[in-house]
Amino acid sequence: MQNNISDKQKLLLFAKLKQKHFIDGSYRFMMFMITYFARVKKDLKMDYESFMIVQVVATNAVYQIKKKGKEKSYEEIGKMWEEMVKTTADKKKKTMDERQDTPDSKIYNNIYKNRLTISSISLVLNLPKETVRRKIQNLVKKRLLINDTTTGLNLGEEYKTKIYSSFVPTTTRQVSSLLRSWKENNLLQDLLDFEKK
Repeated sequence: MQNNISDKQKLLLFAKLKQKHFIDGSYRFMMFMITYFARVKKDLKMDYESFMIVQVVATNAVYQIKKKGKEKSYEEIGKMWEEMVKTTADKKKKTMDERQDTPDSKIYNNIYKNRLTISSISLVLNLPKETVRRKIQNLVKKRLLINDTTTGLNLGEEYKTKIYSSFVPTTTRQVSSLLRSWKENNLLQDLLDFEKK
């Protein structure tokens, strides 16, 4: 999908980019991206493509929660990850319609109805299907993902511990720091106002 902008918008954008504080803002953004990339390898011990596969699976779950109009706190989402893992790993293989023992069973049912496959992740990330398959096998071994023939790809039991409980809070602090620095030099307001004009 190509993002077409009008000549007026281009002129406004170029005017904003000429402002002196843009250099500091762009430097901080580049450093944020480099740090984020390096943390995936150092803290999570995985390559970036594998990390993005996990992110697609997590995004699918978050999307289904949002679609149901359910507002959730950080802690509530963490509990939901645990429940999703239990539900997926249920040895009794009950259908989601039979499993009515949680208040969020309709959300889980939606996630499993809209199941992710190797092909869908391959399309989303523009990666070869065989590469995605290999990386998913490795992520399943690390228990970051569960690959089930009935429910598709879902988050594994290690997701909450390794990513959600440690990686996410650090990333949130770093995003907050980036936004604060943009706000301090007025770049944040320029970026927020850009689409309004």
